[in-house]
Amino acid sequence: MKKSKIIIPLDFNKEDLATIFSYSEKRYIVKDGQGKDCQLTTLSSYIAHYFDQTLLRDHHKGAWSQVLLNNKGEYFLKMFCEHADLSPYEKLVPEMLKVAKIGVEIFKKEVVGDQVDCPVEFLLPFGLSMANTKSVQLLHYPPLESLVYLDYLYSPTNRRWENLLGFNAEHQNNFSELETIIDIVPLAAPGDDGKDLETYTHTFTDYIKAMLRIKLSSADNKTQPLVAYGGPVRSWLCGNDAYGDQINEDLKVLSLLNLNILEDGSITPVLCANHPSQYLYMTDQGSSQTKIDVMTQDLIVAGWQLEMSNNPHLNAKRVLKEMIKYWNNNLDKVKEIMDIQDKEYGYDGMQTEIDYYASQK
Repeated sequence: MKKSKIIIPLDFNKEDLATIFSYSEKRYIVKDGQGKDCQLTTLSSYIAHYFDQTLLRDHHKGAWSQVLLNNKGEYFLKMFCEHADLSPYEKLVPEMLKVAKIGVEIFKKEVVGDQVDCPVEFLLPFGLSMANTKSVQLLHYPPLESLVYLDYLYSPTNRRWENLLGFNAEHQNNFSELETIIDIVPLAAPGDDGKDLETYTHTFTDYIKAMLRIKLSSADNKTQPLVAYGGPVRSWLCGNDAYGDQINEDLKVLSLLNLNILEDGSITPVLCANHPSQYLYMTDQGSSQTKIDVMTQDLIVAGWQLEMSNNPHLNAKRVLKEMIKYWNNNLDKVKEIMDIQDKEYGYDGMQTEIDYYASQK
């Protein structure tokens, strides 16, 4: 039955909810005009913000969330939308919290107390499409900016990939349903500290596999496509406790797999990609062949992801072959996109633009 309003018990105490959602009161205390402490947000409004973002990225306009607290100290999530059926969240939200608990338990057992060179804390992928997921993106770890801006898709990594999807789409410009992210290391850290986290590449496998099972759904023996970004993710896929028993090749960029991730035996097409940030470190390096190759590969993967997300019944191998042919035969367009992204993401390009506008004053 269609439900425009739902109320879901959040079956955790305040401390556990704060850990699951990476909330710290200290982080959001500022001084007011008189020098007194002022609390910017509460745990309830913080969690509600995450689910507001999910509703928007599932394209439920005019929707909102509230987190309510009763006199027994129990928390409840209320979601409301006059124009949508919210009943899927009654199943999806408790499933996500159950899996989050697995991740938190691993974090407390395996990470807390370790001498990690960079500051880390558990971070659940929040505010992403949940009921209308069209594809899943498997990444290494979440950037610290996600917590700073309270938006999991804020970072240059995610914005750049959205634009690559855009260069493959003629009439589509809203890609949030394709950006359901799962990090193989769910620890928020500065964007250049990936090597410090490689020791945890296989630590959270139980959590990741459980998260994949609730994010993917099957129809006609197929699921949404999965994109695996970067070397650490390829390494994780090949792990004996992950899907190594289904993989009989050395994975590289553009390797295409058919994996049984769900227990019903359905097929998940998986395409291996560069990490979206790899190109960001090359923006000020001219137009080397390596740089052209990386951009071409990225556009091929983004095109495959878009096509398979919109038409999951298609033959994944054939779609990949078509994308390879298209982008390899459109080098001028590849270079044009490189020029655009070099200016927008590269330091030299941004500095030139700043100097130009300063000269116009």
